[in-house]
Amino acid sequence: MAGVRERKKEILRQKILQAAQECFLTDGFADTTIADIAAKANIGVGTLYNYFPSKAILFLESYFQQLGNPKDKLTEIIHQYGDDPASTIAHITEIYLEPLKQSSKTVLREIFGIAMDSLAQNQELAKIYTYNDYLYIDFLADVLQAYQEKGALVYDFGTKDAAFCLYSIIMTQSLFYILDDTISFTTVQENILRQIKLFFLGKVKVKGDKK
Repeated sequence: MAGVRERKKEILRQKILQAAQECFLTDGFADTTIADIAAKANIGVGTLYNYFPSKAILFLESYFQQLGNPKDKLTEIIHQYGDDPASTIAHITEIYLEPLKQSSKTVLREIFGIAMDSLAQNQELAKIYTYNDYLYIDFLADVLQAYQEKGALVYDFGTKDAAFCLYSIIMTQSLFYILDDTISFTTVQENILRQIKLFFLGKVKVKGDKK
């Protein structure tokens, strides 16, 4: 019985997230209200709040859900790019940042401001934000570990620390993109690829090198 209840709760939770994604896509973050999302999901506002205590949390959850789980494509991605970890990371980053490309900078700046204001006050929001960040960092580390195991990276390459460094590059460029109207998404992609390639200088193992 408990299992049935949990499945029903998860179905409703996903229904709310789907309704939220549609509302945010149509009206933007600022003009979408909790009442709008509840109406779209055909539930009461009180019921929605039982699942998501704020619009900011609901937006972040729906945003991260859109990202999907690129980890399922790890083998395919590495096979496609062969011995080039820089291109692999850049390709994964394009998938990760796709929702950024689809939103206007005005909306992104508003969301960023709300998120920063909310993080210190809302522990649940902080957990969502950091959990998804660590999830992505762990995924990057898994990709690097796979390359190291196939002999494409130097033996003393620290995959977890490297994942944090790569994540810093990606997030810094993303922040510049959000805050600077003169930077296009294409420029961000070019900057990230260039800096990732710079990061890997001296770390990619040359064929025949036994170190």
